[in-house]
Amino acid sequence: MSLNIKKIPYSKPSLGRKEISAVKRVLKSGWITSGKENLLFEDEFADFTHSPYALSVNSATAGLHLLLEALGIKAGDRVATPAYSFTASAEIISYLGAVPVFIDCEDDYNISASALEKVCENYGDQLKAVIVVHIAGKACDMKKLLELKKKFGFSLIEDCAHAFPVVTNMGHVGTLSDGGVFSFYANKTITTGEGGMVICRDKSLYQRMSLMRLHGIDRTIWDRYTGTAKWDSWKYDVVAPGYKYNLTNFQAAIGRVQLKKSVKLKNKRRDIAHKYLKNLSPCKNIQMPYSTDNHCWHLFMIKVKTTQLRDSLMKFLFEHSIGTSLHFIPLPCLSFYRKTFDLDIHDFPISLDLYQRSISLPIFPDMTNSMIQRVIKSIIHWDRNHE
Repeated sequence: MSLNIKKIPYSKPSLGRKEISAVKRVLKSGWITSGKENLLFEDEFADFTHSPYALSVNSATAGLHLLLEALGIKAGDRVATPAYSFTASAEIISYLGAVPVFIDCEDDYNISASALEKVCENYGDQLKAVIVVHIAGKACDMKKLLELKKKFGFSLIEDCAHAFPVVTNMGHVGTLSDGGVFSFYANKTITTGEGGMVICRDKSLYQRMSLMRLHGIDRTIWDRYTGTAKWDSWKYDVVAPGYKYNLTNFQAAIGRVQLKKSVKLKNKRRDIAHKYLKNLSPCKNIQMPYSTDNHCWHLFMIKVKTTQLRDSLMKFLFEHSIGTSLHFIPLPCLSFYRKTFDLDIHDFPISLDLYQRSISLPIFPDMTNSMIQRVIKSIIHWDRNHE
């Protein structure tokens, strides 16, 4: 291997002149905290997803917290969440003093509806809410999950951090439940660097989240400081102990540009995924991800036959300057969750198996064909050497 070979990153945001112009416009305006761009971004996102309400926030984690709080989750309540997920899906339950109940996944990485049903039967009305995650950008089986919601009466939240823009035959993900939360982190399908969006259909939920997003103050900064009707437009009241979860004006401006490009960016990811699927499917040591129309390919996750082979492949790609990642370390493996909730990872066998065998390959819209072919050829070469 040449030491001068250029590294293929695992992920890279797709940003250009329009995003730069949007930031310059906001900087020149002098208003850089939450403002007019936020309002426009929220309206445009709501229109795009066909949701009545959208609220911009500084992270998807913040959005999940706001939504749980608005749904009335309190100390001692049980909230189900996937064992196979990033920590944000569970940590926000602890923020409210509630107790997470971990659910194993299916072979496609998404939450197991049958495992969830057993938990519902065990906990009854103690289980107040369920958080589901559309892992890698593949939609969960929302039909089954909504049937369980109707049967057991829990609130249902969609963690859509990986899944914009995914549309099912039931509608956009995030609109199929009590509320959906999207992430605009640096490696997501659209990005504002950091940030997120909450969507919902219930006006009371939206109003509560709007209030709690910024310190529990009954008027927004934009309203207070741009009001011209009266000399005392600066007056406000604090009606609840809220949080500091607002998105900045220039981040919202970037988000508006990215939103317009979102379908194009998704199609580029899809094209890369299809090249991987076509060329890597014959590999004997690798299992390809499930291909479906309900997928935006935020992640391209392959399964390798054994942990040893998984580690061998990751090392091989690293040595050939190809970035990879691993999604995810199951939450019951992590010390806080394992110790606090007395968890045994072997109680989540599918999550454990997927963790031990999975790799996420590079997939981002600006990957060139030569990059894609280099990844493909490198993996095929490795596979042939491990027959």
